[in-house]
Amino acid sequence: MGTTGSKLTNLSDIDLVRLAMEKNEVAYIVLHARYHIGVKSHISRYITQKEDIEDICLESFQKAFSQIQTFNPEFKFSTWLYRIARNTAFDHLSKNDREKSYMPMTSINEDNA
Repeated sequence: MGTTGSKLTNLSDIDLVRLAMEKNEVAYIVLHARYHIGVKSHISRYITQKEDIEDICLESFQKAFSQIQTFNPEFKFSTWLYRIARNTAFDHLSKNDREKSYMPMTSINEDNA
């Protein structure tokens, strides 16, 4: 299929996902461009640090694109992608909570005394 990038931007999400399943790199780029701002906004509901939002956004797209074959076209792509982003944000929050719980509560100087 000789579809160019400009023609791909006119396709529906389902058509883009089908092309992405066929490893069409431009389809991935169009999906990313179409949803990048929305995914960042969605993640910012749960995460406050700007750098973390960017990292989680990138990780969300990586997860979605690596698992694109599991997408069910009976549902909206945006719902599926936003669910991945939300779960990735929750994983990040959970990981941070676990790391905080393992941090020592006393300073090094108190331990030496």
